Amino acid sequence: MRSFVIGALIVAVGVSAGCAATTVAGKRRVLPGDVMRRTSAPDTKLAGADLSNVVLSRSNLHGANLAGATLEYASFYRTDLGEADLTGAQVYRANLFGADLRGAKLEGADLSQADLRMARLQDARLKGTDLRGAFLQRADLRETDLTQTDLTGAVFDAYTILPETLDPFEAGMVYWRIDERARRVDRKPNAQFRRF
Repeated sequence: MRSFVIGALIVAVGVSAGCAATTVAGKRRVLPGDVMRRTSAPDTKLAGADLSNVVLSRSNLHGANLAGATLEYASFYRTDLGEADLTGAQVYRANLFGADLRGAKLEGADLSQADLRMARLQDARLKGTDLRGAFLQRADLRETDLTQTDLTGAVFDAYTILPETLDPFEAGMVYWRIDERARRVDRKPNAQFRRF
């Protein structure tokens, strides 16, 4: 078993799901499903770690190495993951609402059905990323490399900032808007959506 330090916490990798959390040298071992809010651990090395269902809300993981990590159903609500390496990570259905992913490496990652609403993805490398069914309302994807990215069913709205070269409807994305009666309407908008 390998362990990684996150701030004052130790993350155990390869631990069976039935194990209970233990204390090592006064530091808490973190298992999948644990809750850690406002953790500060920039440049942490967690490549290949299993952090499924972990809550790391409002944390600082700037520049962290999470390549190949399993982050399914994890919550990174408003977490700083700028310049982090998430290459090949499994981030299926994760909560990345308002996360800062500017300059992050996400090549080949599985972000299908992830909540990326209000996420900052400027200059992120998303080449070959799976974004099927991801929620991108109000997300900022300026200067983002979306080459070979699967955007089928990804949801955007009038406030989503998309790269100029991307035609969202050709990519299979779904436009989301609320009509005057607060009912959800999925269709092509009448007015041109916002681009920079």
